[in-house]
Order: sequence, then structure tokens, then C-alpha cells
Amino acid sequence: MDVNFKRNLIVSSTISMLILIVSSTASYLSIKSLLSTSNMVNHTHEVIYNLNGATMVMLDAQTGMRGFLVSGREDFLRRYVNAESESDAYIEKLEGLVQDNELQQKNIHQLKPLKKQFFDYLATRIEEKRKGQTVDAKELDAGRRYMDNIRIVFKRMETEEQNLLKERIASSEKYGSYSIILIISAALIAMFMSIL
Repeated sequence: MDVNFKRNLIVSSTISMLILIVSSTASYLSIKSLLSTSNMVNHTHEVIYNLNGATMVMLDAQTGMRGFLVSGREDFLRRYVNAESESDAYIEKLEGLVQDNELQQKNIHQLKPLKKQFFDYLATRIEEKRKGQTVDAKELDAGRRYMDNIRIVFKRMETEEQNLLKERIASSEKYGSYSIILIISAALIAMFMSIL
């Protein structure tokens, strides 16, 4: 009887130890995956933040230019003065953030010449106003088209990031569900083993 007790004790202890090792390993891997997914979600939010920042800077520049064209007051150009360098900073940051995504890199390369055309357009309209020339309504419409083209690229980039965000959240939820199932199963098996 003493031998059976020892054998049962060794078997149940070994099984409990294996369950503990498997459960701990699964928990570790799950937590590691959740942290990785969380970092990727934060990365996606950072990309979207920079997209929105670049958009706002360009819109502010355009608004300042329009205010100047209507009023002739230089103070409207405060928004315009540093806008190009600020938008460059946002786009450089975006370029670094999406360096591992070929589609987003293509979008950035498409965006750069559009941004340059847009700021060249703004500079030309401002210079014309300073020289006393009138700005034709068609010219204002051209500026709207430049901004619309930029918005299309920004929207495409944001849509790509939103899709990545959905994938990353789904992955995180999947790992979380597997972890819960594994931990509960391990606990039930351990409880069952302790009863025997």
C-alpha cells in the first residue's frame, strides 16, 4: 500500500507539474502576444495621428491663404508660414512608421509630389496677391482639387491602417480567448488530479 501511495503521489505530482508548466508557458506566450499586439495597435494609432496632423496643417495653410486673398491682411498667413515644414515633419514621421508596409510606402511616395504642388500653388497665389493681382475663382478651384487629391491619399492610408487595426485587435482577442480556455482547462485538470 505504501508503494501504491508513493507511485500515485509521483504520478499526480508529475502530471500537476506538467500542467503547471504547460499553463505557465501558454500564459507567457499569450501575454507576450498581447503585448506585441498592443504595441502594434499603438503603432496604428500613431500613424493615424500623424495623418490627421498633416491634414490639419495643410488645411490651416489653405485657410490662411484664402483669408489673405480675401482680406489682404498678412496676419492670416501665420497659419501658412511654417505649414510646409510642419507637414514635412509629419510626413517624415509617417514614412518612418510605415517603412515595413509596402502599400503605405507607395502612398507616401504618391503623397510627396502632391504636397509639393499644393504648397507651390499656395505660394503662387500669395505672391500674386502681394503683387496686386486678382486671383481668379478657377485658381481657387485648382487649390481645392490639389487638396482633394491629398485627402484621397490620406484616406487610403487611414483605411489601410484601420484594416490593420481590426486585424490586430482580432488577433489580440483570439490569443486572449485561447489563454482563458487553456488556463481554465489546466485548473480543472489540476483540481481533478488533486481529488484522485
